[in-house]
Amino acid sequence: MNLIELFTSSKNEDIALILHCLLDRTPIIIVSSNEEEVEDIMNGLTNLISFRNIMIFYTDFVNLDDYNRLLESEEYDMEVE
Repeated sequence: MNLIELFTSSKNEDIALILHCLLDRTPIIIVSSNEEEVEDIMNGLTNLISFRNIMIFYTDFVNLDDYNRLLESEEYDMEVE
């Protein structure tokens, strides 16, 4: 499933939430047993906001503390990767 198929089969409220999360830099978790599907959706989402640094989308969080540190860093510096 690519991003167009995902948006076509989604409700307007869900699409708006995804776009809001992208623009607000809220992490989006994509869950699927199909790795290719995850990659397609992830690439589609990154193409929507090509003006942002793509590296944030390939960040792995080992634990909740790592994630919280990233969020805290972004509060003080929006340029943090």
